[in-house]
Amino acid sequence: MTLDLLLHLRPEEAGHEVGDSIDIEGEHPIRIRFRPGNDALYATSAHLVNSIPTVIDAPPGIWPWASPVPLVPRHLRFEATERVDYRGRVVTPLDTEALAATVAEMRAAAVESIAVCFLFSFMNPVHERQARDVIGQVWPEVPVSISSEILPEIREYERSSTVVIDAYVKPVMGAYFENLEQRLASGGMECGVTSGPAGGVIGAAHLGEQSGYPNLLAIDVGGTSFEVSLIEGGVPSRTTEGFIEWGIPFKIPLVDVKSIGAGGGSIARIDPGGLIQVGPDSAGSEPGPVCYRKGGSLPTLTDAYVTIGLIDPAYFLGGRVRLDAGAAREAIRDQIAEVAGMTVTEAALGIVRVAEASMVGAMRIVSTQRGYDPRDYAMIAYGGAGPVSAVELARELGVGTVLVPRYLRRMKELDLATLTTLSEELVAEGEAAMNRIGVTAAPIMQFTADVRYSGQNFEVNVSFPSGAVTEATIERVVDSFHAEHLRLFGHHKEDEALEFVSLRLAVIATTEKPEFTPPRPQGSSEAKGRRRLFSSSGQIVEAPVFDRIALDVGWARPGALIIEEPDSTVVVRGTNDSTAIDDLGNIVVIREGLVALCRSMGYALSRTAYSPIFSEGFDFSCALFDGIGEMVAQAEFNPVHLGSMPYTVEWTVKEIGLDNLDEGDVILHNDPFRGGTHLTDFTMMAPVFYEGRLVAIPAVRGHQIDEGLIVPPVKVYRRGEPVKDIWDLILANIRVPKIVHGDFRAMFGSLKVAERRVQEYCRKYGPDTYAEATDEIKNYSERRMRAMISRLPDGTYEAADMLDDTGTTLDPVRVQCRLTIDGDTVTTDFSGSDPQVQGPINATYGVTASQVYTVLFQVSDPDMPSNHGAFRPIKIVAPPGSVVNAESPAAVFGGNVETSSRIMDVLLACFAQAVPDRVMGACFGTCQNFTGGSQHPELDEYSIIYIYHEGGWGGRASGDGLTAQINPVGNDMNQPVEIFESRFPWLYEEYCINENSGGPGYNRGGLGIRQRLRSLSVSSSINLIADRVKLPGSAEFVHATEAFGTVSPSKFAGKVIPRGTVVENTTTGGGGYGDPLDREPERVATDVVEGYVTAAAAESQYGVILRSDGSVDSEATLATRRKLRQKAQ
Repeated sequence: MTLDLLLHLRPEEAGHEVGDSIDIEGEHPIRIRFRPGNDALYATSAHLVNSIPTVIDAPPGIWPWASPVPLVPRHLRFEATERVDYRGRVVTPLDTEALAATVAEMRAAAVESIAVCFLFSFMNPVHERQARDVIGQVWPEVPVSISSEILPEIREYERSSTVVIDAYVKPVMGAYFENLEQRLASGGMECGVTSGPAGGVIGAAHLGEQSGYPNLLAIDVGGTSFEVSLIEGGVPSRTTEGFIEWGIPFKIPLVDVKSIGAGGGSIARIDPGGLIQVGPDSAGSEPGPVCYRKGGSLPTLTDAYVTIGLIDPAYFLGGRVRLDAGAAREAIRDQIAEVAGMTVTEAALGIVRVAEASMVGAMRIVSTQRGYDPRDYAMIAYGGAGPVSAVELARELGVGTVLVPRYLRRMKELDLATLTTLSEELVAEGEAAMNRIGVTAAPIMQFTADVRYSGQNFEVNVSFPSGAVTEATIERVVDSFHAEHLRLFGHHKEDEALEFVSLRLAVIATTEKPEFTPPRPQGSSEAKGRRRLFSSSGQIVEAPVFDRIALDVGWARPGALIIEEPDSTVVVRGTNDSTAIDDLGNIVVIREGLVALCRSMGYALSRTAYSPIFSEGFDFSCALFDGIGEMVAQAEFNPVHLGSMPYTVEWTVKEIGLDNLDEGDVILHNDPFRGGTHLTDFTMMAPVFYEGRLVAIPAVRGHQIDEGLIVPPVKVYRRGEPVKDIWDLILANIRVPKIVHGDFRAMFGSLKVAERRVQEYCRKYGPDTYAEATDEIKNYSERRMRAMISRLPDGTYEAADMLDDTGTTLDPVRVQCRLTIDGDTVTTDFSGSDPQVQGPINATYGVTASQVYTVLFQVSDPDMPSNHGAFRPIKIVAPPGSVVNAESPAAVFGGNVETSSRIMDVLLACFAQAVPDRVMGACFGTCQNFTGGSQHPELDEYSIIYIYHEGGWGGRASGDGLTAQINPVGNDMNQPVEIFESRFPWLYEEYCINENSGGPGYNRGGLGIRQRLRSLSVSSSINLIADRVKLPGSAEFVHATEAFGTVSPSKFAGKVIPRGTVVENTTTGGGGYGDPLDREPERVATDVVEGYVTAAAAESQYGVILRSDGSVDSEATLATRRKLRQKAQ
């Protein structure tokens, strides 16, 4: 059993007094409001909603059409008046009397458990512990979970969702496990309980060690999913990060299992581009694959296995179930083969290969993406379908040995690692915990430390020697960190200062493990028949079929073969493979890609970056270009880079030349007028050579927190060596060189990740085949895009919209588009747009192209691969010198965020005339970028903040608009409050949803947010670039025009504010979709309960009358709606 304990370094260890109060008022503070126009009501809350965040990170995808369903509905989230700062000092004491009244409300609401999560409670848990005491006094029976004990780590969203999950399961699972343990004990059984995937991995690790394979890739293929985990030295890899369904994060120590929707029941189909797609949806066991004859009609991976002879339909589950091979073949013929123009056998083989490619991608995530070479591991395969594909998966990854355990259903499940209370005395607490669960043997103590470079936001976990901590101990940890950082991310910097964030202790008690003995063979070991099989080389061979139960230790056979047993089927397709039965009766076989590569680049970048805009906001993009500079793949990060990245590389190739690129070169570039967007977006790219041939150019674009120069395409590394003069020049013109240089190193590391992967492809398939494959990827995307455009109605559609002002004058700025759909091509003509202006709102051609591609992808095919081929059917007309194609020296900073929003709006308005069911209502219409610089009064360093604000997205035919999301042009993520305050001299006073800001409709628009920040620096220089702002200030707040005398209320720079100034940023919601008087009254009532809509708005906008208890008054609602409809006529 493993028990994980965590010690987070608290301020008392650093010489700070926990519990000290801190003064946050300045001498001459002012209160400034930046507020787009809306009819919202303004509450005067002094604190955040600390029980659970109301603003969530954006889900993945170009545009996420759905966000995670909150674990706790808004009406069951309660505020507590309290505040602790980033060093654990009390800003506002906990109001225990108010909390007692809140607990009474909770009790009246009949909640079953309570989760408590306050900001920075991991630094000082005093308020959470006080809250637990208050709850216990008011309501002694209710289970309480506090985040400082469940997960004492930084990042409030993950900590809150984890403690909520703990509170959810505590009432149910506590009673369940207690009952289960009693029943097991009464039967004389002493064993732990573990989850299915983790239990399989732990059992696989034990069996691997007994079989002589301590390093394993463990795969489990069931009916709906494929799961893989890495085992190193007999120990399963572990993680502290995970997601439950719908993308809600949690952080607890657990066995690291990567799961994808690629099991035997995964459904196969032809995608819009004419290629086979498998999963992630599944037929499950009911109705299951077509061959089950239980009503299933959609072809699955199992149907493909049966069709090409990998599974014997007469021997499924040992012959207890007979499969209908004819029905499987017919389904594949009708739904795959005839649609794609191939034979049934080709279609079935294609289904298998596509599914196996997805499995390989998942295996790369737990191996190569994390710095492990799969060739150094054996593979162990279990689950019903695991052994069917295991040998081919191993061949693809270069794994030399495949182990198929005999005890597929009898592997003893061992204890699952659990999280326990944080203790200052980790060893003593670990031993006490083991004693409490009845473990008397001395446990194994394994210390690890979470370490990062000073300025980074994510840590690397490394071994920490036990015993007394000496200088030699620290030196060993430092050396381990540098080595691990180099292995994981391709770079390290030994002269950089390090931060020790957390010290962890795993307390491991050994449990009795089963001894595996080989079974006695039954029956003849001769082949019981032969079956036609597609070999790994693509040839048809007559493969012998054996019964596993008849094979004894020492049995061996070369070549392609099939081994059947009731639990599964082992398929060996390699004619040069060798298969044997080892001493324990195991079978031993000895022997998505480019987009996943780009995602791996992004993973490495985000984990090693210094600025939160990278590590938390994901304001970057990663792409791969071929040897001639055309984009072949791009990961789903920032949409505003979607179309501009190709032009940046095109300019680079034009100016530097492919012939002038050498191995080890790295090029940096941020010129907006050479394919860029604005100055802070830097693109870094590097040529990849294989055997002296240029085969690829990976590129990464990231939003740096500061910039000082226009950098044309220039080599910053030449043949592997940094060009010191150029680096010195760039960094000398940046106010925070340490942060920016750290982010540049992270970008460099992501390029090294791509280089390794591309060279691996070329070694495996050859550079010619790799080049042919990238060409076909582009051609496929072109076919798919043309097919989707052909389904749109032909015609010409026009729309125009305005920006509020130029930033230097109050003149509105027009953006106009004429959209023409003609067969399989699209033309977007922006000729009616205004000329470029003096203010900072001009957009470059790359920005305009990005919005065209992004919107077209969303209204046609959101899953469209982003590459050069997909762009071929699209023509963009943007007159040079216009606000949508500015020429140097135009100011373009705001064009990337504000004008791009308006370009998106007019494109959506055009498409709304053609395909209204595929277009959402108008979004909140601004990125509202709030930036500033100041000297941190305590960290003694200059800091720069960059905040883009969330707002509401428009409603759509399929549902309500998303609430509190970053503008669709960026699709970035918000920065955690705790990360932000730990780095910058600002204090959040409020961060919540802007009630009643969503536009009314049958499907309501999403809601905006309200944010209040207090400046803690002696003085701060602030900037704003926003739009849709036309309202004056209020008695409490003043607008920027009143505070600073600016021309524009939403666009200004370099304004100085004193310490204690409070800045409020408020955003609007999205537009509604459909008639609000048709919205079901029950949905409106729920909106009122959840605080999205006020009762007054429910009546005036939706015609819904609610009683005092919140229920719908149906008669009054009908009458009110009748009056509103008559009034509108």
